[in-house]
Amino acid sequence: MSFCNKCGNEILDNASFCNKCGATLNQTAQETPQPQQPQYQQTQQQYQAPQQQPYQQQPNYNYQNQQNFYAPPKINTTGYLIWSILTLILCCWPLGIVGIVFVNKAKSCMSEEEAKKTLKNAMLFNIIGDAVGFVVILIYIIVAISNS
Repeated sequence: MSFCNKCGNEILDNASFCNKCGATLNQTAQETPQPQQPQYQQTQQQYQAPQQQPYQQQPNYNYQNQQNFYAPPKINTTGYLIWSILTLILCCWPLGIVGIVFVNKAKSCMSEEEAKKTLKNAMLFNIIGDAVGFVVILIYIIVAISNS
């Protein structure tokens, strides 16, 4: 019994070519060559599993870059919120609601500059709402006086 020189397949002694790979054979084929290992076996032998830490050990995290994480700035929005609520109740409720929305949006801003711009928008809507409410009350008083 002999083996193919190229693929290591077992062949008959009097064969002139390999049945598996089709290589032509010399009359003096090696009797017992080492068959090639498949690729997956070679890579499996080279692979080393990573060492796992025991369950009780905590992983070692690197906290050197901790200063890069910033908390949102603390901006006092209480005055704007009270103003928006008073605009909602006493003057013009649609613009008061918009003012409250902008005040709440300013609380969740990540930068102080963005929060100040949002509070400016809340202030603008509160001023417009107060002016509209004042004009409506003034017209109501004029109409009430003229009808009496």
